[in-house]
Amino acid sequence: GSNPTTYSDEIGLMYPSDYGYAASPEAWITDLSGYNNSTITANNWMYMELVEWTIIPDSSSDGSVFNVNSSGNLYSSYANSGYAARPVFYLESGVTYVSGNGTKGNPFRIDYEVPLADHIKGLYDASNEGANGIYYHDGVGTYGTLEAGDNSYRFSGANPNNYVCFGTDEETCPADNLYRIIGVFGNQVKLIKHDYATTSLLGTAPASNGTPSSSYYKGSLSSIPYYYWSGSSSNDSNTWSSSTLNTSILNGTYLNTLGSEWTSKIATTSWKVGGMSWSRTNTAKQYYTTELGSSSSSTTYNAKIGLMYVSEYGYSASPENWNTALYNYGNDTNRNNNWMFMGAYDWTISRSSDDSDVAFDVNGDGVVYSRHVVYYYRGVRPSFSLESSVVLSGGSGSSADPYRIA
Repeated sequence: GSNPTTYSDEIGLMYPSDYGYAASPEAWITDLSGYNNSTITANNWMYMELVEWTIIPDSSSDGSVFNVNSSGNLYSSYANSGYAARPVFYLESGVTYVSGNGTKGNPFRIDYEVPLADHIKGLYDASNEGANGIYYHDGVGTYGTLEAGDNSYRFSGANPNNYVCFGTDEETCPADNLYRIIGVFGNQVKLIKHDYATTSLLGTAPASNGTPSSSYYKGSLSSIPYYYWSGSSSNDSNTWSSSTLNTSILNGTYLNTLGSEWTSKIATTSWKVGGMSWSRTNTAKQYYTTELGSSSSSTTYNAKIGLMYVSEYGYSASPENWNTALYNYGNDTNRNNNWMFMGAYDWTISRSSDDSDVAFDVNGDGVVYSRHVVYYYRGVRPSFSLESSVVLSGGSGSSADPYRIA
């Protein structure tokens, strides 16, 4: 019968059956002890004319292991004999073909490409929730009732290693090309710009420049370009499809500035833009339910670029804050444990369903509030989802060594 003993590791040796099936099929009816036949050995690519170990012990002889004899047949010898060993291993499923036709003179060349989404999911540790700053929102466990319940993998906490260099292949990633991973939704990684977008990316004169608070601001800009949510002081509508910040700036100038190589990596997304009611008591889960979840509006807008959702900001705080109303996020506990908080003023994509001219923002102190789309102007941090085909090509995810993608 079969031996139930197993051993998990990366490297092993060949099985006797591997050696047997390496011969041409007419030999497969022959007992491997009879493989010392010139016709069989001449048609077995695995035969090397030496004595080499297999990985299988001989259950009929204590202390013995099967080997391939130099004449080609299977034999059994004591395990302390000195024979050759050829390492055997499996390649990861992410290994891809590069070149070559498989001959000795032109062997296959390979590379390893794992989808970025799979890499991030692989960092999640179910036995240690929150390891690497990642939480799986399946609606069960310690924080189950507070989670989104959408089976997303989200980064939360003070400063997880969720940086991505996007828009350039420069060896040292410029600050203007640093983005951070909100999470993995399905098979797509969603990013948000680390710092506020400047006019070099958005290409339109800002409504005003804001001076970041020295006590809270975590970025590097001496002044922050501010924009109207509606895109223009003459447009007081909070309908996202009519906002020129959306149509002309984010999905116009900004995309064109990135260039076709990088915009091809961005997925077209059906953004939920129906809005919700503002409340001083709403938590991240309550906002999620009304803007994206079971009670959300059916109004959508298809585009590559958007802004963060209110609930995404809420969930980027460490989970002990998730039962706090986002109106009360303006304290050091929340600010210091929320990687998405930048310390200036941010627009979100979320609008008020109660007023036709109001959208939600994140204040410089961390509070989520509702503001008129033309009476106020805020910083802009573009957000988008990557195509599921985008693969990891390097980096550790830190700000100094951000993930590189291809």
